[in-house]
Amino acid sequence: MRARATIERLRGLLREHPEFHGLSEGRLAALATQDAEKGTSWVATVRAYLDAFGDVAVAADRVGVHPNTFRYRLRRINEVFGLDLSDPDERLVVTLRLRLA
Repeated sequence: MRARATIERLRGLLREHPEFHGLSEGRLAALATQDAEKGTSWVATVRAYLDAFGDVAVAADRVGVHPNTFRYRLRRINEVFGLDLSDPDERLVVTLRLRLA
């Protein structure tokens, strides 16, 4: 319950400060834009990876691809968009942005 309450408080803060909101800026915005324009699934890949706590086999299963394909997607996300999911601070910010979007 505490986690849910914290998320709701953060959503309230975002309503007051829309400049910090969700997928509207930065690397996640670039991923979401390409998903919309080209039919890719970058955001779903990142979300699955984070939701699976970095377990590639579980995350790959969630998005319905082979683990090697999933690893390739993660490499491409890093190379093309500069999103480094090995960085704990980056993971935290991305997780929050996805949860609050």
